[in-house]
Amino acid sequence: EIRLKKLVREEDPKAFVIITDVHEVVGEGFQGIE
Repeated sequence: EIRLKKLVREEDPKAFVIITDVHEVVGEGFQGIE
């Protein structure tokens, strides 16, 4: 997480980034767990 923040900051200091744990993803291209 810290390396990602540093990389983003170096590439675009004004970037907006959200880092969060994900428990469920729904949408086109995602398959359900069987």
